[in-house]
Amino acid sequence: YIAEALKKNNSLKSLSLKLNKLPDEAGRVLFKDLSYNKCLEDLNLAGNFLGLQTSQKLSDYLSDNFCNLKNLDLATNNFGDDCLEFIRKGLSSNFSIYKIDIRLNKFKRSILPKLIKAMWRQS
Repeated sequence: YIAEALKKNNSLKSLSLKLNKLPDEAGRVLFKDLSYNKCLEDLNLAGNFLGLQTSQKLSDYLSDNFCNLKNLDLATNNFGDDCLEFIRKGLSSNFSIYKIDIRLNKFKRSILPKLIKAMWRQS
């Protein structure tokens, strides 16, 4: 229901869905429908069960030229190394994000330099 409402709302600036036990499919739908909202600046999705499906749609969302997201909290989800590559891809063409929290997920530290490099290009 929230994802549907986001299609019609174009003034929401902050959304917290922290600790809602959202499954990966819900994250996929959320980012698909968030593309209609051009005002969102803060999004908190910490403490859910988001993973590969979500990261694929998140990449598309972050790559959108109209994405105004500044803060993104993805801590404590099910993102693994395969997911981080999608997130990195989205961040590499996004110039609005200045804070992202990805701690306590399931990826190896060795993949983090790629994400940092993608973020560094934005400054």
